[in-house]
Amino acid sequence: RRHPSKSLRSTTAEGGEATATAASTATETAMTLEEEERVYQQQVERLRQIRDLLEGADHCMPFKTFIQTDNAGYMSRQHFWSSLTERTSTLPFPTALDRTWIAYQCLAGLNNMHSRGVCHGDLKSENVMVTTSNWCVLVDPAPYKPVALPEDNPADFSFFFDSSGRRACYIAPERFYSKGGTIATVLTPAMDVFSLGCTIAEFFMDQGSGVSPALFDLSGLLDHRNGYGDPNDLMQRAGVPERVREMIVHMVQLDATKRYSAHQYMEDWSPSVFPPYFPIIHKTASSVLRLRKADERVMLLADQFDSLVVQILAAEGKQSVQNESDSYQPVEGLSLLLPFLTSSIR
Repeated sequence: RRHPSKSLRSTTAEGGEATATAASTATETAMTLEEEERVYQQQVERLRQIRDLLEGADHCMPFKTFIQTDNAGYMSRQHFWSSLTERTSTLPFPTALDRTWIAYQCLAGLNNMHSRGVCHGDLKSENVMVTTSNWCVLVDPAPYKPVALPEDNPADFSFFFDSSGRRACYIAPERFYSKGGTIATVLTPAMDVFSLGCTIAEFFMDQGSGVSPALFDLSGLLDHRNGYGDPNDLMQRAGVPERVREMIVHMVQLDATKRYSAHQYMEDWSPSVFPPYFPIIHKTASSVLRLRKADERVMLLADQFDSLVVQILAAEGKQSVQNESDSYQPVEGLSLLLPFLTSSIR
Protein backbone atom coordinates (compact mmCIF):
# COMPACT_ATOMS: atom_id res chain seq x y z
CA ARG A 1 0.00 0.00 0.00
CA ARG A 2 1.49 3.27 -1.08
CA HIS A 3 1.66 6.46 0.92
CA PRO A 4 -0.71 9.37 0.12
CA SER A 5 -0.12 11.49 -2.97
CA LYS A 6 0.71 15.19 -2.93
CA SER A 7 0.00 17.75 -5.66
CA LEU A 8 2.66 20.06 -7.03
CA ARG A 9 2.28 23.05 -9.34
CA SER A 10 5.03 23.49 -11.91
CA THR A 11 5.91 25.39 -15.09
CA THR A 12 6.61 23.67 -18.40
CA ALA A 13 9.51 24.53 -20.67
CA GLU A 14 7.08 26.38 -22.96
CA GLY A 15 5.89 28.58 -20.09
CA GLY A 16 2.61 26.79 -19.44
CA GLU A 17 1.49 25.38 -16.13
CA ALA A 18 1.09 21.75 -15.11
CA THR A 19 -0.04 19.93 -12.02
CA ALA A 20 1.92 16.91 -10.87
CA THR A 21 0.92 14.36 -8.28
CA ALA A 22 3.70 12.66 -6.39
CA ALA A 23 3.11 9.32 -4.69
CA SER A 24 5.74 7.96 -2.36
CA THR A 25 7.07 4.59 -3.40
CA ALA A 26 7.63 3.61 0.21
CA THR A 27 5.17 0.99 1.43
CA GLU A 28 3.59 0.13 4.76
CA THR A 29 3.63 -3.61 4.05
CA ALA A 30 6.72 -5.66 3.39
CA MET A 31 7.31 -6.00 -0.35
CA THR A 32 10.37 -7.00 -2.28
CA LEU A 33 11.77 -4.54 -4.79
CA GLU A 34 10.61 -6.82 -7.59
CA GLU A 35 7.04 -6.92 -6.24
CA GLU A 36 6.98 -3.17 -5.74
CA GLU A 37 8.20 -2.56 -9.29
CA ARG A 38 5.62 -4.98 -10.71
CA VAL A 39 2.75 -3.25 -8.87
CA TYR A 40 4.00 0.16 -9.96
CA GLN A 41 4.24 -0.85 -13.60
CA GLN A 42 0.72 -2.33 -13.51
CA GLN A 43 -0.66 0.92 -12.11
CA VAL A 44 1.18 3.06 -14.65
CA GLU A 45 0.05 0.84 -17.52
CA ARG A 46 -3.59 1.21 -16.47
CA LEU A 47 -3.19 4.99 -16.22
CA ARG A 48 -1.68 5.04 -19.71
CA GLN A 49 -4.64 3.04 -21.01
CA ILE A 50 -7.02 5.56 -19.44
CA ARG A 51 -5.04 8.43 -20.98
CA ASP A 52 -5.39 6.88 -24.43
CA LEU A 53 -9.07 6.02 -23.97
CA LEU A 54 -9.95 9.57 -22.91
CA GLU A 55 -7.98 11.27 -25.68
CA GLY A 56 -10.14 14.03 -27.16
CA ALA A 57 -12.89 13.80 -24.52
CA ASP A 58 -14.32 17.28 -23.87
CA HIS A 59 -14.63 17.08 -20.09
CA CYS A 60 -11.84 14.69 -19.09
CA MET A 61 -8.19 15.29 -18.27
CA PRO A 62 -6.32 12.17 -17.13
CA PHE A 63 -2.68 12.13 -16.12
CA LYS A 64 -0.47 12.59 -19.19
CA THR A 65 3.09 11.74 -18.17
CA PHE A 66 4.65 9.44 -15.59
CA ILE A 67 8.10 9.68 -14.02
CA GLN A 68 9.62 7.32 -11.46
CA THR A 69 12.45 8.16 -9.08
CA ASP A 70 13.95 6.21 -6.19
CA ASN A 71 11.58 7.86 -3.72
CA ALA A 72 8.41 8.64 -5.62
CA GLY A 73 6.36 8.28 -8.78
CA TYR A 74 5.15 11.49 -10.46
CA MET A 75 1.98 11.81 -12.54
CA SER A 76 1.39 15.12 -14.32
CA ARG A 77 -1.47 16.77 -16.19
CA GLN A 78 -2.58 20.22 -17.34
CA HIS A 79 -2.99 22.75 -14.53
CA PHE A 80 -6.42 24.41 -14.14
CA TRP A 81 -7.61 27.72 -12.74
CA SER A 82 -9.63 26.27 -9.86
CA SER A 83 -11.47 23.23 -8.59
CA LEU A 84 -15.21 23.14 -7.97
CA THR A 85 -14.46 23.51 -4.25
CA GLU A 86 -12.60 26.76 -4.90
CA ARG A 87 -15.10 28.04 -7.47
CA THR A 88 -17.93 28.13 -4.94
CA SER A 89 -16.07 30.70 -2.85
CA THR A 90 -14.72 32.81 -5.73
CA LEU A 91 -16.31 36.07 -6.86
CA PRO A 92 -18.56 36.39 -8.74
CA PHE A 93 -20.43 33.60 -6.97
CA PRO A 94 -22.14 31.11 -9.28
CA THR A 95 -25.73 31.93 -10.21
CA ALA A 96 -28.50 29.34 -10.22
CA LEU A 97 -28.00 28.95 -13.99
CA ASP A 98 -24.23 28.57 -13.54
CA ARG A 99 -24.76 25.77 -11.02
CA THR A 100 -27.15 23.95 -13.32
CA TRP A 101 -24.79 24.38 -16.28
CA ILE A 102 -21.83 23.00 -14.31
CA ALA A 103 -23.90 20.03 -13.10
CA TYR A 104 -24.87 19.30 -16.70
CA GLN A 105 -21.21 19.37 -17.77
CA CYS A 106 -20.22 17.05 -14.92
CA LEU A 107 -22.78 14.51 -16.15
CA ALA A 108 -21.51 14.97 -19.71
CA GLY A 109 -17.95 14.34 -18.53
CA LEU A 110 -18.97 11.21 -16.64
CA ASN A 111 -20.83 10.02 -19.73
CA ASN A 112 -17.63 10.58 -21.74
CA MET A 113 -15.72 8.38 -19.32
CA HIS A 114 -18.24 5.58 -19.06
CA SER A 115 -18.88 5.43 -22.81
CA ARG A 116 -15.13 4.82 -23.26
CA GLY A 117 -14.97 2.09 -20.64
CA VAL A 118 -13.38 4.16 -17.85
CA CYS A 119 -14.63 4.48 -14.25
CA HIS A 120 -13.23 7.36 -12.21
CA GLY A 121 -13.19 5.85 -8.74
CA ASP A 122 -12.71 9.07 -6.74
CA LEU A 123 -15.17 11.71 -7.89
CA LYS A 124 -15.45 14.69 -5.54
CA SER A 125 -15.45 18.46 -5.84
CA GLU A 126 -11.64 18.59 -5.61
CA ASN A 127 -11.44 16.45 -8.76
CA VAL A 128 -13.77 18.64 -10.82
CA MET A 129 -11.84 21.52 -12.37
CA VAL A 130 -13.52 24.74 -13.57
CA THR A 131 -11.92 27.11 -16.07
CA THR A 132 -12.47 30.85 -16.16
CA SER A 133 -15.09 30.17 -18.85
CA ASN A 134 -17.04 27.91 -16.46
CA TRP A 135 -16.02 24.86 -18.50
CA CYS A 136 -15.77 21.75 -16.32
CA VAL A 137 -13.18 18.99 -16.54
CA LEU A 138 -13.04 15.76 -14.54
CA VAL A 139 -9.46 15.01 -13.51
CA ASP A 140 -7.34 12.44 -11.70
CA PRO A 141 -9.12 9.10 -12.25
CA ALA A 142 -7.94 6.74 -9.52
CA PRO A 143 -7.87 3.08 -10.58
CA TYR A 144 -4.92 2.57 -8.22
CA LYS A 145 -7.00 3.26 -5.11
CA PRO A 146 -8.81 0.40 -3.34
CA VAL A 147 -12.28 -0.50 -4.58
CA ALA A 148 -13.49 -1.89 -1.24
CA LEU A 149 -13.12 -0.30 2.20
CA PRO A 150 -13.85 -1.79 5.65
CA GLU A 151 -16.77 -0.06 7.35
CA ASP A 152 -15.29 -0.55 10.83
CA ASN A 153 -11.90 1.02 10.13
CA PRO A 154 -11.72 4.65 8.89
CA ALA A 155 -7.96 4.48 8.36
CA ASP A 156 -8.17 3.36 4.72
CA PHE A 157 -10.71 6.04 3.85
CA SER A 158 -8.61 8.78 5.47
CA PHE A 159 -5.45 7.44 3.87
CA PHE A 160 -6.68 7.19 0.29
CA PHE A 161 -9.72 9.45 -0.06
CA ASP A 162 -9.44 12.32 2.44
CA SER A 163 -6.14 13.99 1.60
CA SER A 164 -7.86 17.41 1.89
CA GLY A 165 -8.93 16.69 5.47
CA ARG A 166 -12.49 17.96 4.81
CA ARG A 167 -13.97 14.64 6.02
CA ALA A 168 -16.48 14.65 3.15
CA CYS A 169 -17.17 11.08 2.04
CA TYR A 170 -18.62 10.49 -1.42
CA ILE A 171 -17.66 6.83 -1.78
CA ALA A 172 -20.58 4.67 -2.96
CA PRO A 173 -22.01 2.63 -0.04
CA GLU A 174 -21.57 -0.68 -1.87
CA ARG A 175 -17.80 -0.15 -1.74
CA PHE A 176 -17.85 -0.57 2.06
CA TYR A 177 -17.94 -4.05 3.49
CA SER A 178 -18.62 -5.55 6.90
CA LYS A 179 -17.04 -8.63 8.40
CA GLY A 180 -18.26 -11.64 6.48
CA GLY A 181 -20.02 -9.45 3.90
CA THR A 182 -19.61 -9.17 0.14
CA ILE A 183 -16.50 -7.32 -0.98
CA ALA A 184 -16.61 -5.27 -4.19
CA THR A 185 -13.71 -6.02 -6.53
CA VAL A 186 -14.44 -3.85 -9.60
CA LEU A 187 -15.40 -0.22 -10.02
CA THR A 188 -18.78 0.27 -11.71
CA PRO A 189 -20.45 3.27 -13.41
CA ALA A 190 -23.12 3.24 -10.68
CA MET A 191 -20.43 3.92 -8.08
CA ASP A 192 -19.34 7.02 -10.00
CA VAL A 193 -22.95 8.17 -10.36
CA PHE A 194 -23.36 8.07 -6.57
CA SER A 195 -20.17 10.09 -6.07
CA LEU A 196 -21.18 12.66 -8.66
CA GLY A 197 -24.61 13.01 -7.04
CA CYS A 198 -22.89 13.93 -3.78
CA THR A 199 -20.61 16.38 -5.61
CA ILE A 200 -23.53 18.12 -7.34
CA ALA A 201 -25.40 18.29 -4.02
CA GLU A 202 -22.44 20.01 -2.36
CA PHE A 203 -22.25 22.58 -5.15
CA PHE A 204 -25.94 23.44 -4.85
CA MET A 205 -25.88 23.48 -1.04
CA ASP A 206 -23.02 25.96 -0.87
CA GLN A 207 -24.25 29.53 -0.35
CA GLY A 208 -21.03 31.39 -1.11
CA SER A 209 -19.73 31.14 2.44
CA GLY A 210 -16.52 29.47 1.32
CA VAL A 211 -17.26 26.37 3.40
CA SER A 212 -19.18 23.88 1.29
CA PRO A 213 -21.45 21.63 3.34
CA ALA A 214 -20.86 17.99 2.43
CA LEU A 215 -23.87 15.79 1.78
CA PHE A 216 -22.14 12.99 3.73
CA ASP A 217 -19.17 12.62 6.01
CA LEU A 218 -17.90 9.11 6.73
CA SER A 219 -20.24 8.43 9.64
CA GLY A 220 -23.17 9.96 7.74
CA LEU A 221 -22.48 7.78 4.72
CA LEU A 222 -22.34 4.64 6.84
CA ASP A 223 -25.65 5.66 8.43
CA HIS A 224 -27.07 6.13 4.93
CA ARG A 225 -25.74 2.70 4.00
CA ASN A 226 -27.66 1.22 6.92
CA GLY A 227 -30.88 3.04 6.01
CA TYR A 228 -30.66 5.98 8.42
CA GLY A 229 -30.78 9.67 7.63
CA ASP A 230 -32.48 11.57 4.84
CA PRO A 231 -30.24 13.44 2.36
CA ASN A 232 -33.32 15.12 0.88
CA ASP A 233 -34.07 16.80 4.23
CA LEU A 234 -30.53 18.19 4.45
CA MET A 235 -30.69 19.56 0.91
CA GLN A 236 -34.12 21.06 1.49
CA ARG A 237 -32.86 22.95 4.53
CA ALA A 238 -29.92 24.18 2.42
CA GLY A 239 -32.28 25.61 -0.19
CA VAL A 240 -31.61 23.18 -3.05
CA PRO A 241 -34.42 23.39 -5.67
CA GLU A 242 -36.97 20.59 -5.50
CA ARG A 243 -36.33 19.02 -8.91
CA VAL A 244 -32.57 19.11 -8.35
CA ARG A 245 -33.12 17.35 -5.01
CA GLU A 246 -35.18 14.66 -6.73
CA MET A 247 -32.40 13.99 -9.23
CA ILE A 248 -29.70 13.85 -6.55
CA VAL A 249 -31.76 11.57 -4.29
CA HIS A 250 -32.14 9.22 -7.26
CA MET A 251 -28.38 9.31 -7.89
CA VAL A 252 -27.47 8.52 -4.27
CA GLN A 253 -30.05 5.80 -3.63
CA LEU A 254 -28.73 2.64 -1.98
CA ASP A 255 -29.78 0.21 -4.70
CA ALA A 256 -27.03 0.64 -7.29
CA THR A 257 -29.05 -1.22 -9.94
CA LYS A 258 -31.71 1.51 -9.87
CA ARG A 259 -29.32 4.37 -10.52
CA TYR A 260 -29.42 5.64 -14.09
CA SER A 261 -26.50 6.23 -16.41
CA ALA A 262 -25.08 9.75 -16.58
CA HIS A 263 -26.57 10.20 -20.04
CA GLN A 264 -30.02 9.16 -18.83
CA TYR A 265 -29.95 11.79 -16.07
CA MET A 266 -29.15 14.43 -18.70
CA GLU A 267 -32.10 13.24 -20.78
CA ASP A 268 -34.71 12.49 -18.09
CA TRP A 269 -34.17 15.66 -16.04
CA SER A 270 -34.56 17.97 -19.01
CA PRO A 271 -36.31 20.40 -18.97
CA SER A 272 -37.24 20.08 -15.26
CA VAL A 273 -33.61 20.64 -14.17
CA PHE A 274 -31.62 21.21 -17.35
CA PRO A 275 -33.04 23.77 -19.82
CA PRO A 276 -33.73 22.29 -23.28
CA TYR A 277 -31.15 24.58 -24.90
CA PHE A 278 -28.22 23.14 -22.92
CA PRO A 279 -27.22 20.67 -25.67
CA ILE A 280 -27.09 23.57 -28.15
CA ILE A 281 -24.90 25.69 -25.87
CA HIS A 282 -22.74 22.68 -25.03
CA LYS A 283 -22.09 21.83 -28.69
CA THR A 284 -21.18 25.44 -29.48
CA ALA A 285 -18.88 25.81 -26.47
CA SER A 286 -17.11 22.58 -27.37
CA SER A 287 -16.54 23.85 -30.92
CA VAL A 288 -15.15 27.15 -29.60
CA LEU A 289 -12.69 25.42 -27.28
CA ARG A 290 -11.28 23.32 -30.10
CA LEU A 291 -10.06 26.48 -31.84
CA ARG A 292 -6.58 27.62 -30.85
CA LYS A 293 -6.68 31.29 -31.87
CA ALA A 294 -8.74 33.94 -30.06
CA ASP A 295 -9.80 35.62 -33.33
CA GLU A 296 -11.15 32.32 -34.63
CA ARG A 297 -13.23 31.84 -31.48
CA VAL A 298 -14.73 35.32 -31.72
CA MET A 299 -15.53 34.85 -35.42
CA LEU A 300 -17.20 31.50 -34.78
CA LEU A 301 -19.47 32.98 -32.10
CA ALA A 302 -20.26 35.97 -34.31
CA ASP A 303 -21.10 33.77 -37.29
CA GLN A 304 -23.35 31.48 -35.25
CA PHE A 305 -25.03 34.14 -33.10
CA ASP A 306 -28.27 34.52 -35.08
CA SER A 307 -28.59 30.79 -35.53
CA LEU A 308 -28.03 30.22 -31.81
CA VAL A 309 -30.80 32.66 -30.90
CA VAL A 310 -33.23 30.87 -33.20
CA GLN A 311 -32.25 27.42 -31.89
CA ILE A 312 -32.48 28.44 -28.23
CA LEU A 313 -35.88 30.05 -28.73
CA ALA A 314 -37.11 26.98 -30.62
CA ALA A 315 -35.91 24.72 -27.81
CA GLU A 316 -37.90 26.88 -25.36
CA GLY A 317 -40.98 26.90 -27.62
CA LYS A 318 -40.69 30.62 -28.40
CA GLN A 319 -40.85 32.39 -31.75
CA SER A 320 -39.22 35.77 -31.09
CA VAL A 321 -37.06 37.68 -28.65
CA GLN A 322 -39.66 40.47 -28.67
CA ASN A 323 -42.61 40.57 -26.31
CA GLU A 324 -46.04 42.12 -26.80
CA SER A 325 -44.81 45.58 -25.87
CA ASP A 326 -42.28 45.33 -28.72
CA SER A 327 -39.30 45.35 -26.35
CA TYR A 328 -36.53 42.77 -26.56
CA GLN A 329 -36.21 40.08 -23.91
CA PRO A 330 -32.86 38.55 -22.92
CA VAL A 331 -32.05 35.10 -24.26
CA GLU A 332 -30.88 33.48 -21.03
CA GLY A 333 -28.78 30.71 -22.53
CA LEU A 334 -26.49 33.13 -24.37
CA SER A 335 -25.05 34.32 -21.04
CA LEU A 336 -23.33 30.94 -20.72
CA LEU A 337 -21.33 31.66 -23.88
CA LEU A 338 -20.31 35.16 -22.75
CA PRO A 339 -17.21 33.93 -20.82
CA PHE A 340 -15.95 32.18 -23.97
CA LEU A 341 -16.21 35.50 -25.82
CA THR A 342 -14.71 37.76 -23.17
CA SER A 343 -11.79 35.37 -22.56
CA SER A 344 -10.89 35.75 -26.25
CA ILE A 345 -10.86 39.56 -26.28
CA ARG A 346 -7.41 41.08 -26.50
